[in-house]
Amino acid sequence: MSEVEHINDTLKDVVPSKKNISFKKVNKNIKKLLTLVSVDLRVYREKLKKERSKRQLLESQLEEKERVLKAFTSCNEAIASAANETQFLNQICQLIVKSGGYKFVWVGIAIEDEEKSVKPVAQHGFDDGYLDTLKVSWGENKYGQGPTGKAIRSGRPEVSKDISKDGNFRPWKKAAIKRGFSSSLALPLMNNGDTVGALNLYARRKNAFQEEEIQHLENVALDISHGILSFREQSKRQKQEEKNQRSLLSKIAISALLETSLEPLSLTRQLEVSLDLILSLPWLPIEKKGSIFLADEDHKILNMAVQTGLAEQLLTICHEVSYGYCLCGRAAQNREIVFASHIDEHHEVDFAGIKDHGHYCVPIVYQDSLLGVLNLYIADGHVQAQEEVEFLNTIANTLAGLIIRKRVEEKVEKLARFDSLTNLPNRTTFFERLAQEVARSRRELSHLSILFMDLDRFKLINDNYGHPIGDELLVQSAIRIKSCIRENDIVARFGGDEFCILLPAYSNKKDAIAVAKKIVGKLNNLFYIKDIECKIGASIGISHFPDHGDTPKELIRKADIALYAVKNCGRNSALVYTSDFEMLQET
Repeated sequence: MSEVEHINDTLKDVVPSKKNISFKKVNKNIKKLLTLVSVDLRVYREKLKKERSKRQLLESQLEEKERVLKAFTSCNEAIASAANETQFLNQICQLIVKSGGYKFVWVGIAIEDEEKSVKPVAQHGFDDGYLDTLKVSWGENKYGQGPTGKAIRSGRPEVSKDISKDGNFRPWKKAAIKRGFSSSLALPLMNNGDTVGALNLYARRKNAFQEEEIQHLENVALDISHGILSFREQSKRQKQEEKNQRSLLSKIAISALLETSLEPLSLTRQLEVSLDLILSLPWLPIEKKGSIFLADEDHKILNMAVQTGLAEQLLTICHEVSYGYCLCGRAAQNREIVFASHIDEHHEVDFAGIKDHGHYCVPIVYQDSLLGVLNLYIADGHVQAQEEVEFLNTIANTLAGLIIRKRVEEKVEKLARFDSLTNLPNRTTFFERLAQEVARSRRELSHLSILFMDLDRFKLINDNYGHPIGDELLVQSAIRIKSCIRENDIVARFGGDEFCILLPAYSNKKDAIAVAKKIVGKLNNLFYIKDIECKIGASIGISHFPDHGDTPKELIRKADIALYAVKNCGRNSALVYTSDFEMLQET
C-alpha cells in the first residue's frame, strides 16, 4: 500500500459517516493522522538528507577528480612550454596549487651527499619561509622519517593525515602548523626505476588526501617524472653537444698552435700568437688578459716573455718571478697547475687598485724540464672544472712542444749562421749583412769599411800547446775584438784564425784606421790560458766603399789584398788597400 492510500484509509476513519458522528472519535482519529503524517515526513526528510549527502559526496568526488585532471593536464602543458627542468618544476608547482586548491606544493631532489639531503628545487603556494630552514633527508635518520624521506626511500606515496598528531613529522611540525598546513602527501618521482626526488603537497584540512585522489596524483607524479627524465635527457644531449663543440674548438686551437710553430717566426712572436689564440677561445671562462713566462732553470727565475692586457704595475712587479713566489712561482716550483678562485694569502703580488680575480697558472713542462708558466685570469669566484684542467694541460704540452721546436730551430739556425766556437757570425751571415749594408750605403751615399784580419803567431801556439789552448785563444781574441767596435758593427769568423769586420756608416775613413789600430793594440797584450802565457798579434787589411768597390765580393777581395801587403811588410799592423798592392800580390 502506498503512503497516499494509507492516508486515504486513515481519513475514512477520521471522517465517519453522518449516522455515526462522534466528535471524540474524530478528534482521536485526527491525532492519529497527525502522528502518522509526522512520522512519514520525518522519514521523508531523512531520505532527502541521505540523497543530499550522496549528491554532496558525488560532487566532492567529482570536484577532486576535476582538480586532479586539471593538475594532470597542467603537467602536460608545462612539459610542452618549459625551457628547462627548473622552469618546468616551478610551473608544475604553480599549476597544481592553482588547479588543485592545495595550500603549498614543492619538489625536492635527492642528493647523493654524506647526509643524503633533499634539496628543494621548485615551490609554489603559501610558503612564508617554510623551505628556508627546512632540513629533510632521505636517509635513515630523524630528518628522513617524514613523508618526503620515506617516499624517496620506499618509492611509494606517504601521507601525513594529521600533521599535529604525526610523530614522524616532529622536526617540521611547528613550522607547518604555524603556516596552516594540516595534512601532507609526498609522492616519489622516479627516473628509470630509481627515485630521484619527491612531489610534496600540503592541505588546509586534516585527512585531505583520500585513496582515490592519491591514485590520481600518482599519475601526476608519474607524468612529472617523465618530464624530469625528458628534460634531463635533453640537457644531457645539449651538454654532450656543447662538449663536442668545445672539443672541436679546442682541437682547432691546438691545430692552429701547431701550424704557427711551422711559421718562420721568432719564439717571442710565436708565444704572442699562441697567447692570443688561447685568450680567444669562446668556451674557456678566462678574461682577455694573461702572460707566458719562460723559465731560467739555472737561476730559478721566471722571465715574462709575452703578455696581453696586464696593468703597468704588473709589468714591473712580475717582470721576473722567483720560483715559489706568488701563484706563478708556486706553479713553477711544484710543476702542477695552481688554481685560485679569488685573491687569497697565496696571491703575494699586490698593488693599489688591484681588482678581485682568480687564476689558472699552468706549468709548461717538457720531459723533466720546466720551460715556463702560462698565467691566465678568471672571474672572481669561478668554480674549477675538470674539463678546463684537462684542456689547459693539453695547451701546456702543445706550448712545450712549440718552445722546444723553436729552440731547436734557433739552435740549428745558429749553427748554420754562427761560428760554434766563438759564437760570432760565420762567413755566410757576414756576406748577407754586408750585401744589405752596401745597398743601404749606395742609397744613402754613405761610406762603410771592411777590416780583414789574421792572428799573428796563432799557428805556432796551436801546434805547441794543442787545439784546446788554441780554441780558447780564439774565443778570448773574439772577445777583445768585439770590445773595440760599436754595437751595430759586425765581426765574423771566416775560419781558422781569420776574422772580418764590417764598419757601416762611417763618416770619416780615418775612423776605420783608428779601430784597426785599437784592435792590434788589444791583441798585442798577453793572453793567459790555463797558466800558459800566449803572445800573438794581428795583421789587418782595410777596404772602403765606394772607393775600392761597390760589391761585397770586390770589397772583401781588396781587403784581403791589403792584408797580404801587411804580412809582407812585417805583420802586426794595418794598411788600407791601394792599387799598388795588386802588383805586390802578383809577385
